Amino acid sequence: MITMIPPKNWQDLQVQVARILSECGFAVDTEMIIKNVRGTVEIDVYAKETVNGRMYSIACECKNWKSNAPQNTIHGFRSVVSDLGVNLGIIITTSDYQSGATEASAFTNIQLLTWEKFQLEFEKQWLKTYFQLKITKELNPLFTYTEPLPPAWFSRLTQEGQDIFLQLLRQHICFTVFICSVFQNGGSI
Repeated sequence: MITMIPPKNWQDLQVQVARILSECGFAVDTEMIIKNVRGTVEIDVYAKETVNGRMYSIACECKNWKSNAPQNTIHGFRSVVSDLGVNLGIIITTSDYQSGATEASAFTNIQLLTWEKFQLEFEKQWLKTYFQLKITKELNPLFTYTEPLPPAWFSRLTQEGQDIFLQLLRQHICFTVFICSVFQNGGSI
C-alpha cells in the first residue's frame, strides 16, 4: 500500500486520491466543474495523462462513508461518466459497496474501489513514476560509498582513512553488489 494512514474525512480522501494520481504522473484537478450535455457537474478528482500520444482521463468520486455505497450512487455517477466521455470513472470509498452497487457497475467503465483497493490499483505505477525516482534522487549522494571501486575523493583521504574505507567496503561487499544489481535492473528489487 502507498499509505497506511486512513483519510480523516471526505476532503482528506479527495486530497489523498489527487496526490496519488499526481504522483503517478497524471495532471490532476479537484472539485472541478465540467460542462456536459446536461449542464455542469462537479467532479471530486479529475485526472488525465497522455499515453503514447493519446489522452486518457479519469473522473473520481470520493466517498468517506461508514455505510456501504448504495446502487443509486453508482447509477448517478455512471450517467455523469457517460456524459463526460472520460475513459474511466472510479468511486473510491472508505467503506465498501452494497451488492446492488456491484451489479450496477458491471459491463461499464466504472470501477468500485475501496481506499485500500484504489491504492493497490495504482501502486505499481506510483512505485515506478514517483517512489523510485524520489529514492534515487535522495540516495544518489550515498551511492558513491557503495560503488565497488574507490570513488574520486578516495585519494584525498589520509592513509588511515583509505584503510578504513577499504575495510568497510570489504565488510559490506554484499550490500554493494545488491545496490549495483538493483540499479542495473532499472531499480527493481
